[in-house]
Amino acid sequence: MNVFIAGSGNAATCLGLALRATGHRLEGIWSRNGEKASALAARLGTHAAREGEIPESTELVLLCLADDALHELPAWLAGKWMLVHTSGSVPMEVLNTARHYGVLYPLQTLSALRETPLAWVPLCVEGSDAASEQVLLGLAQSVSSRAVVMNSEQRRQLHLAAVFTNNFANHMFAIGAQLARHAQADPALLGPLMQETAAKAAAVGPEEAQTGPAVRGDRGTLARQRDMLAAFPEWKHIYQQVSSEIYRQRYGKEL
Repeated sequence: MNVFIAGSGNAATCLGLALRATGHRLEGIWSRNGEKASALAARLGTHAAREGEIPESTELVLLCLADDALHELPAWLAGKWMLVHTSGSVPMEVLNTARHYGVLYPLQTLSALRETPLAWVPLCVEGSDAASEQVLLGLAQSVSSRAVVMNSEQRRQLHLAAVFTNNFANHMFAIGAQLARHAQADPALLGPLMQETAAKAAAVGPEEAQTGPAVRGDRGTLARQRDMLAAFPEWKHIYQQVSSEIYRQRYGKEL
């Protein structure tokens, strides 16, 4: 398929690499940041397009843009091609000025600094009509073995679940790293624990994988660790709130 990409960040990079690797033709890269567009275009073996410059051979414009930017699209992006965004939380109908439109949402944390294989990544698709949806499903299936049709409300709820699963979990990793530095220890020592935490949760389910003082009801350890966080009141609050929720989930009562 002939795909033009608007955007030059994490999603544009990872999806662009996956599309090129699976035989799709990249018609160009456009971004408000021309320097980043040029760098990504060089990496993907295509060209950086100027504003309004979309080749006639383009079949689909992939909008790898920030959520707010999807509500303020430049008029020149609309045309005979299918218009598709990659957001988890923005409804498909934001693109309803186009004749054919849809969503291709990768349920994965993406980074331009790390090439992420998408072969096993869930790709959630939605189309403005049956034909558009089939086109997007075929595109997704060419990249991933886990393509699934999903409406905007389902995708919105799944994106919220992903925020807890990825963004909030990663923030906990960041706090852990800072606490390790406070103890004058190398944060890299936590690396194997981070890897096993994710692997075990995926293998047996997060409820079964839960360990630690809160799930054991070890009140003495909980009290001592709260005291250790006296110099970090924001983290102490997080510790108390999360510990209380883990305890409530396990025992059905307040800590």
